Amino acid sequence: VPELRDEVYCILCKQTCMNPNPERYVSTAITKCNSYLTIPFTSSWRRGWDLLCLCLQYFPPTKDLESWMYSYFEENKKAATQANDKEYMNYVNFAIRRLAAICRDGAR
Repeated sequence: VPELRDEVYCILCKQTCMNPNPERYVSTAITKCNSYLTIPFTSSWRRGWDLLCLCLQYFPPTKDLESWMYSYFEENKKAATQANDKEYMNYVNFAIRRLAAICRDGAR
């Protein structure tokens, strides 16, 4: 269903843009047998980018949303460059490449 695909993409773009928890990583300490372990948890920002990139490997947005997504990724590319954030830039560059491929080749 094309509308559902676009809805998924819009939700994920919102998660990566207007995220109330933008920190890249959070960690917590737990007690186990009197020793402390630090367990890294990825933030919702990173999970949003992970899911966005995963979706771009399996289904394209509709033609109506495609150009908006290119613009969205270009804006993120500027922000990543300005922040000098390599992880962010890697996500954006991968997303741009995958968007081009999935729109050209179609869904898997």
